[in-house]
Amino acid sequence: KKNIKNTLRKILKFGEEDFPYLDRIRGKKLLDLGAGNGFFSLAAEKKGFHVTSIEQNKSSINFAKRIGIKMIESDISSKISMQYASEVDNVILNHVFEHIIDPYNFLSILRKNISNQTRVVILIPNANSIWRFVFKEKWYGWDPPIHVHLYNKKALEIIVKNSGFKVEHLSAINRIDSFYAALIHAGKNPKNLKLFLRLFIFSIQPFLKIFNLTPELLCIISKK
Repeated sequence: KKNIKNTLRKILKFGEEDFPYLDRIRGKKLLDLGAGNGFFSLAAEKKGFHVTSIEQNKSSINFAKRIGIKMIESDISSKISMQYASEVDNVILNHVFEHIIDPYNFLSILRKNISNQTRVVILIPNANSIWRFVFKEKWYGWDPPIHVHLYNKKALEIIVKNSGFKVEHLSAINRIDSFYAALIHAGKNPKNLKLFLRLFIFSIQPFLKIFNLTPELLCIISKK
C-alpha cells in the first residue's frame, strides 16, 4: 500500500522528486547540516546513505525523533559540526544558507575543515523566483526575520567563488506545487485547484528554467 501510494503521489506530481539532488551525491557518508524536521535525512537513509544530522532547534529535534531520525543538537558553525564535516563525503545545506547571518565567515570555516573530495550541496529560495514578482511583499520567500539573506543565481555564484570554492553545478530548480504554496501564503485557499495549478506549472517549467525564474536554486561546490 505504501509503494502504491508513493507511486501515485509521484505520478500526480509529474515525476518530481522531493530531493532531486540526491542522485548527484557522491560517496555514502553525508552530513545534513541544519537538518530541520529530518525529512531529508530520512529520505537519504532510505536511499542507503550513512547520515549524520545536526540541528539546533529543539522542537525540530523532537519531531525528527518521532520519525526515527536521531539528531545532534548543535549550531551549524560549532566545532562539533565542523568535526563531522571533516569526516563526510557531502555536506548538505537544505534551505539553510539563507538563514546564515555571515555567509562569508561560515563558508570560510567550512572550507578549512572539509577535505578536498567533499562536496557541499546548497539548496535555497531563488530571489528571482517568478512568485516574488507576482506576489511582491506576500511572497513566501521573504520570511523575515528567519531569512536574513536571499540570493539569485549570480549572487550565489559570486559569494561562493569569493569564499574560495569552485562551483561544480548551479541550476534553477522547479517545484510543481510552488504556485499553490505561494497562494496559500498570500491568504488564498486554492485546495480544489491543486491539480489545475500543477498542470499550469508543468506547462511553463521550461520557460521558468530558461529565464532563472524557478522557486529554488541548487548549487554544488567543492574546494578549488
